[in-house]
Amino acid sequence: MQLNLTDFKENRPSIAPLFDYIENAALTQMEVSGYSSTIPYPDNLVNYNRLFLPLFLYSPDSKEFVSLLNLFADWYERLSLDYPNIALINMLINKHREMISKLRSVVASDDELVTFLDARIIEAEHIARSGVTVDYHPDLIKMLSLTDSVKSCSVPVDHLKLPYPSLYLDFRNPQTSVTTRSGQVIHGCYVQQKIIPWSVAQRINLIEGDASLRLQAERGTIRSGKDIMMLQMLFIYDADDPDNIMNSAFNIAASVDSEIGVNQAVLYDDDVAQHTFAGDSFEEMCTPISMVMNTIMYMNAKDSKRVEFKEATGMRHQIKSLKNPSKRRKAEARVKREFYDYVRIGKQFSFDGFFEGDSESGKDKKSPHLRLGHFHTYYVGERLKRDEQGNVIRDENGKGVPIPPSSREKEIKWVAPVLINASESDNMQHKKRRIQ
Repeated sequence: MQLNLTDFKENRPSIAPLFDYIENAALTQMEVSGYSSTIPYPDNLVNYNRLFLPLFLYSPDSKEFVSLLNLFADWYERLSLDYPNIALINMLINKHREMISKLRSVVASDDELVTFLDARIIEAEHIARSGVTVDYHPDLIKMLSLTDSVKSCSVPVDHLKLPYPSLYLDFRNPQTSVTTRSGQVIHGCYVQQKIIPWSVAQRINLIEGDASLRLQAERGTIRSGKDIMMLQMLFIYDADDPDNIMNSAFNIAASVDSEIGVNQAVLYDDDVAQHTFAGDSFEEMCTPISMVMNTIMYMNAKDSKRVEFKEATGMRHQIKSLKNPSKRRKAEARVKREFYDYVRIGKQFSFDGFFEGDSESGKDKKSPHLRLGHFHTYYVGERLKRDEQGNVIRDENGKGVPIPPSSREKEIKWVAPVLINASESDNMQHKKRRIQ
């Protein structure tokens, strides 16, 4: 069926890509099988989760379809940045019971229903916000895998800032796979971030209605009166059957506070065993989560390498010159399947001696070892307060009044993995510097 959502796109231009996707879904009816490069799912979603969004559980020409479309449009245009996904899920449950009833007939439990809807909302957010696909230089993903995961996962919550509204991290790499503790290979990960105002959390009873958030409040990682940072990760598992790709959501929630580390705001094996939570423990997902943290920190680091490629955009401009409608449709289908815009991060590194011993090491030296990569955060800029004339403001004792650390700018630097004591020629000097 052909949908015309021109009015929606004109009235809500900030989320026009989402309406483009829905139009295409209705036109093709999701019948073409095979991977799509723009999202990590097969084009044929009928055999996967029935549909990208639950929209087509209604007939596209029904008033229920229009009502649901308006609800999604309002959510992604005005509400999604300040409200958690569970707020939209509750609206769907209350206002679209027929759709929820159909989903419950194929979903085993209420927890799985919430997980299913949460995943669809994250996917739609990525498209609505023109989310960025992050492609790794093969050397970088290897270097990030050699970056200290313990330190990366203990980074303060207030250091986590996404460089784009939504990311899809493409972990597909023939040399370095990203796996869970149980050995499952992760295909990629959506990453999104929200800051929920404390007033909103209170109004919708966010903490009281979620067992995992109640636990974080009891532990003190969610604190009364402080806004809540939510980092949402939707991991996509690699699968032999392209029509049966699995995913798993992992959310980190904590008050925006420099005293709270990411590893304090997660659920561990004991938590999952003692409470009824949907999803996996931090230990199970430690390696993929570490890669997400390392990627965010790297992209925010001053010395990172980042290049934007507009392959799909360039091809679409070329297609517009085709006059034959049939050729244009085939070309558009090929572009959608094979080309996409992405951000390439990283560069070529040298790995000499990283994975094998150096026979030239002297006996009187310490044995060769690899110093894992890590991130440092430095305070930069002025340390003391100044008046309008630029003079240092001093206290009653004549000492300069310091600027509170929370008000100073921070700079992230990545220290790449280094092979130490590899040979007699290893005369590298490492300057010590105080870090925060």
